[in-house]
Amino acid sequence: FRVKAGKPYQGNRKSKSKPPLLEPLRELVADNSTWLDDYSVLLHRELEADDGMIQDAYRLGENGVICSEDKDLRMTPYPYYEIDRGQVQPSQPVGWVSIKHTPSGTPKLTGQGPLLFWAQMLMGDTADNVQGVARYNGKLCGAVCAFDVLKDVRCINDASNIVLDAYREINQNAVAEGWLLWLTRWHKDNVIQYMRELNLTPANRDFIEDCVLRDWVLPKEVADERDTNE
Repeated sequence: FRVKAGKPYQGNRKSKSKPPLLEPLRELVADNSTWLDDYSVLLHRELEADDGMIQDAYRLGENGVICSEDKDLRMTPYPYYEIDRGQVQPSQPVGWVSIKHTPSGTPKLTGQGPLLFWAQMLMGDTADNVQGVARYNGKLCGAVCAFDVLKDVRCINDASNIVLDAYREINQNAVAEGWLLWLTRWHKDNVIQYMRELNLTPANRDFIEDCVLRDWVLPKEVADERDTNE
């Protein structure tokens, strides 16, 4: 909640109350006395469940399958159970993106693999109040724009440079947005480490280091939200 991003993280949830008995139910589900023989539960206390699941995916590799309604977990590069098809989809080291429509006709971006992370870096995440890139070629970038930009990309290095070019052009902190969207692959992993592993252009590599080191000014609404939380 201290990340200096374009919007206050999960700021759109402030007025939403949690379900009654949520925490006791979590504790009960993780109590081994309630387990059946064919499953077990791990209760994470230091990270969010989606980070824990992605860490398991990296630990298990081809021997694990993620199954979840959480759209963010589609970013796994390893096998993923497609609920609508009833099929396990193979690993996606790069991934793909596509557009589907809600019953009301609203376009939504879907896909699988790491390419989804870079799509979210463009369009943000309304569920967690993450802005994404403020402008792409001077225009707002939603699901359709992100799809159009990345639909033909077949290399994560290419995707990363395309997206970071857009952030660098408008001088927006790409690391802050990425920090809120990245799902950690292992203990102490973070988006800075991930970006440093990529084959970035010299301009984008320098830009990432500048994002890390510069003393960015918090947008007013983010600063106000942080002060309220404190």
